[in-house]
Amino acid sequence: MNCNHLLDSLPDNLTSEIAADLTAYLEQNPELKNGLTVSVFFDARGLACPMPLLKAKVSLRQVALGDSLYLLASDKNSQTDICAFCQKNQLKVTTWQSYLLDNAVYHFIITKAD
Repeated sequence: MNCNHLLDSLPDNLTSEIAADLTAYLEQNPELKNGLTVSVFFDARGLACPMPLLKAKVSLRQVALGDSLYLLASDKNSQTDICAFCQKNQLKVTTWQSYLLDNAVYHFIITKAD
């Protein structure tokens, strides 16, 4: 699915919570939006370290070259862990942070390079 259909693919209970943050980020970063194909989504919010990283690794097995994984996490250590993993494995990662009811939500778009 491309990014235009990403919001439609999110579970109903996530759409209202996450859609505004994702849409705003993509609008501010049009270079990311163009050509983005997110084939896998995983919500790792509520999972403690190292589970977001482990779930990312497992989810990436389903992602084809050139496609992306969109991952959500709430553990603050996930930013360091996932970014280091991506750098080590030549994966492109885009990350940003938003807040939902005063709780941090970490967004990751991880792309397997061609």
